[in-house]
Amino acid sequence: MSEKPTYERLEQRVRELEKAGKALRPLLAERSSEIAQPFAMVLMICFLLSVCLFTGRVDAKDLSEEKLRQRNEELLSVLDAIPALVWIAKDPECHVITGNRYVNDLFRVANDANVSQTAAKMGQAVKIIHLKPDGTELQAEELPMQQSIARGEAVRNVEFSYLFPDGRQVFAIGNAVPLFDEDGRVRGSVGAFLDITKIKQASATIQKRTQVFLIVAIGFIVVMGVMLIVLARMWQTAKRSEEALRESEDRFRIAGKVAYDLIYEWDVASDALEWFGDIDGLMGYRKGEISRDINAWLDLINPEDRVKLENAVELHKTSIEPIQYEYRVRYKDGTYRHWNDHGLPLLDDKGCPYKWVGVCTDITERIQSEEEKKELEAKLQRAEKMEAMGLMAG
Repeated sequence: MSEKPTYERLEQRVRELEKAGKALRPLLAERSSEIAQPFAMVLMICFLLSVCLFTGRVDAKDLSEEKLRQRNEELLSVLDAIPALVWIAKDPECHVITGNRYVNDLFRVANDANVSQTAAKMGQAVKIIHLKPDGTELQAEELPMQQSIARGEAVRNVEFSYLFPDGRQVFAIGNAVPLFDEDGRVRGSVGAFLDITKIKQASATIQKRTQVFLIVAIGFIVVMGVMLIVLARMWQTAKRSEEALRESEDRFRIAGKVAYDLIYEWDVASDALEWFGDIDGLMGYRKGEISRDINAWLDLINPEDRVKLENAVELHKTSIEPIQYEYRVRYKDGTYRHWNDHGLPLLDDKGCPYKWVGVCTDITERIQSEEEKKELEAKLQRAEKMEAMGLMAG
């Protein structure tokens, strides 16, 4: 083997590796924020320094074969050390494509294995599917390295994913630049890509959690809205009921003030006695001086009538027979006046009385008139008897 062809092959290999380094430099600069792990950054810095040291134009005539071999070995070591996918197409048709150690480990093939999809069609490489970000398949002419060869210029920031036969999917983004011979013709391509699978997975996880959070938040807002509507309606219903009750009580009070009768409500459970009308003023007491309790009210009843009313109170806690009693009530000045008491029960769901509503009427004048009438009738009868006796004596 002659010395010149050996130099030319080594120099061509060095140029390919330098081209791969140049393709990686802008990509690493753009994506440094996404892969800022300390170990990866150290390797990348070492790679960039190494590329900078060997980017100068080398004349094969001034270098020995051993130096070229060492330089080739150093660049290969740097490419195998970086955590990125580096591809080198040996021909314009991309029939032979080799990758660095990261690629070979990802494809689970031996070093220097041909991973070209053209070779895969002939059963000589791993068959994979290239997918666009929207999930559709990339055709062969749409691949970044093929595009860089077809255009004769660099293709940058291309994002796609590899779908392996075992179901694995690896996401990548990167650049591809063409390789030229001494006559300026395209002789191949170099592609350098970053593995962004973990970033994609983290983004998908965040997006999923965000969706779940939004669903939960929307559900919570809907539930709270329904609860607020229900509470608002309950409040309106309670307000209307309260207003209706207040109007009913006001009507009772007005009726008690206008009429000569007193309207009352007796709560069976609490023995509370509510009067609708000015009972205090009617009986000569100050406002609020008469207790609103059934037992305190019994203290104002004539002792001769009290026993009868005490028995009536106990009876009407369970009985639904209408109330109809006459009794004497002591006023502030110590006099007793006759009252007539009529009442009807309000029943609960079980048919038991829980409240009584009644009307008390002062019938003192009527009783006094009846007594005076009886007395006059008695006097008249005595006079008639005396007159009859006089006539008989005459």
